[in-house]
Amino acid sequence: MSIEDRDLDLESAKAAYMMYKAQAGLNFLLEMFGRDLAVQEGYTWLTQDGIESVKYYLMQKHNWLPAQVNSMSLEDLSFAVERERSSWTLNKKYRGIVD
Repeated sequence: MSIEDRDLDLESAKAAYMMYKAQAGLNFLLEMFGRDLAVQEGYTWLTQDGIESVKYYLMQKHNWLPAQVNSMSLEDLSFAVERERSSWTLNKKYRGIVD
């Protein structure tokens, strides 16, 4: 492997890292949205599990079965609640976590 090839591998690794870091940030935002959604909807048993709150909300709203929401990726779940998330903002105390 030549030096140029190693540099290309490094650039590819950096790009992969940035992609996964961005995805983690989006997943964190979905989690925090779900926690706020649980409080808003009165899901007291789900206030510490945002992803499950989003799944439960979608089951209630669309009459979807647990198997349907459990088979959805985090990207699909995020898309399914995009309208609800449009007016939501992350609580200020958590903003420093995501860069």
